[in-house]
Order: sequence, then structure tokens, then C-alpha cells
Amino acid sequence: MKKTHKLNIRFTATSPNDQMKGLMGQNKLKTNEGALFIFGEPKSGNFWNKNVSFSIDVGFFDVKGNLLNVEKLVEEQRYPVFGAGEYKYVIETNSGWFKKNNIKIQIIKRSSYIYIQPSKCRW
Repeated sequence: MKKTHKLNIRFTATSPNDQMKGLMGQNKLKTNEGALFIFGEPKSGNFWNKNVSFSIDVGFFDVKGNLLNVEKLVEEQRYPVFGAGEYKYVIETNSGWFKKNNIKIQIIKRSSYIYIQPSKCRW
């Protein structure tokens, strides 16, 4: 039986402007809440935590939804983290969410999925 993890999505960033803004100026994420970034084409690039007052995990996923890597960003971190390869999706969560839910690269590829449920955006 495959284990499913529920993550409520505060917002989905699909436009370049929304992707650039990300969690800037937002309140701390609730437990099991995150932000989802969807890119039109797989890409290489970086993420940082400018103007974000809390630490986050950044999970990079390929076009098939496989987890490539998870990087930690501390509050106000201005030096970037990178995906381990080309990614199509990025999920930002509270720091430690991936570890707490025992989501690892090997598990996500073989036996675990993240169930994403949109939630109302409260800016």
C-alpha cells in the first residue's frame, strides 16, 4: 500500500511574476501547508528566501513528479539553492516537512506520493 501525504497549497505560482515573488511578505506557513510552483517547461535555476521571515524546505520535482532533491532555506537567505537536475515543479514547505513525513528521494520515486489540495489564498 502506498502512503499518501496531504499538503494544502496556499497558492500556486504559474506566472513568472508569481514565481519570482513566491513567499515574500507572507505569514509563516501552517502545518502541512505549502506553495506550489509549476513551470511551463523543465528548467534549471535557483530559489532563495529574500524577504521571507521563516525557514523553508524547497523540494524540486521532475516532469514525472519524481523528487530530485530537497534544500533548506533559512529566513532571509539571499544565497540560492539549486535543483539537482531540470525540474518542472517546486514545492515550498515549512522547514523539516519532508523529513518529518519521511519523504526521501528513493521513497517518492517508488512508493510515496504527495496529495495536493488547494486551499484559499489569504494574503
